[in-house]
Amino acid sequence: MQFICDLTELSNLDCREFAFSDGERQAVGFVVNRGEETVAYRNECPHTGAPLNWQENQFLDLSRTEIQCALHGARFRIADGICLYGPCLGQSLKKIDTLKVKNRLYAAGPKPVTDQDGGSVWGKGP
Repeated sequence: MQFICDLTELSNLDCREFAFSDGERQAVGFVVNRGEETVAYRNECPHTGAPLNWQENQFLDLSRTEIQCALHGARFRIADGICLYGPCLGQSLKKIDTLKVKNRLYAAGPKPVTDQDGGSVWGKGP
């Protein structure tokens, strides 16, 4: 398990980007807080592999109802990552399994990417 964030730091529909190792390479994921529910995905468009966010921690469209790819405008359902509009229609984002312990959110799998002091390193958007 690896720590992602403290959920008390995220308001409803806030997103948080995080870096992790998938066992083979360093990767970037993000979490969307939906009140009592959170979902996490890799920060990779299924069409091009490009990062989805248009600014750090900014993954949602203007109405904050869907995840939007900054590169070509594809839209994804927050709940399951399925593409609803765009060149990757019907494909989905790669989900990252999470676990909540009290108000802390963890990702299952390999260890997080850490800095020299052992703290988690947050991913950076384009």
